[in-house]
Amino acid sequence: MYRSVLVPVDGSKHSRHALEVAVALAAGDEATVRVLNVPEWPKADDALGVAAGAPSLDVTREEVLQAGQDLIRDLLSALGKSPAVDIVPEVALGDVTEAILAEAERSHVDAIVMGSRGLSDFKGMVLGSVSHKVMHAAPCKTIIVRA
Repeated sequence: MYRSVLVPVDGSKHSRHALEVAVALAAGDEATVRVLNVPEWPKADDALGVAAGAPSLDVTREEVLQAGQDLIRDLLSALGKSPAVDIVPEVALGDVTEAILAEAERSHVDAIVMGSRGLSDFKGMVLGSVSHKVMHAAPCKTIIVRA
């Protein structure tokens, strides 16, 4: 049924559960699971930067990308035994929703499996959650998982 599944992860319990569901779905079809993290750039901690809501200038692009790779590695190791599916880790920078949709288009995935809420629950309730935006704009099936 599925040849390729995209799982956006942020380390939240919802995204961890979505990863477990995606691996279980993919195992039955010997599908590829693309695990995507779009790390947030750390915020500035100096007074002017905090007041402006600016990103930290003390962090490099490579450090942010490495943080995303580390998060994916930690999530995969938390799965326990090695899953019987092909897992492809991906890290992207930018707007989370746009990055998820772009990866789904680029990879021609059959489905996106994602958590209903991420780490920024309050922001999601006020502005509309990433999962809600992806569900309405995705070029493929979207499965929303509640933890």
